[in-house]
Amino acid sequence: MRLLEDPELVQNELDRPLTAAREADPTKRREEALRRDLVRVQKSIDRLLTAYQEGLLSLDELRERMPNLRRREHADNGELQAIVDQSVDRAAYLRLAETLTTFLTRLRSSAGALDVSERQRILRLLPERKR
Repeated sequence: MRLLEDPELVQNELDRPLTAAREADPTKRREEALRRDLVRVQKSIDRLLTAYQEGLLSLDELRERMPNLRRREHADNGELQAIVDQSVDRAAYLRLAETLTTFLTRLRSSAGALDVSERQRILRLLPERKR
């Protein structure tokens, strides 16, 4: 009942990761930087292929330069996908936290009408906080 009567305890636990999730600005900046780098790498690949097709670059030079660009492209794509996945997880967490806040508000409003067995059942559902 103390947990329900003092919603700040729950709210504090929810706010910490929510604030971090909402202020994930460095992640956005990194995502933008990766997208710009991918465009540059793709342009470099296109320029190399054009130079080879026009006879300005030998096949050996193309074979020497292309793997490095492909590795960079692959690494950037992998990191970008990880950031996108992290953003999806963060959005799901935010939705879950908002749902939990709504649930706690409803539970708090009806807590006075619960009998002892219902209160015990709710208490068993709450996870123990590990220290």
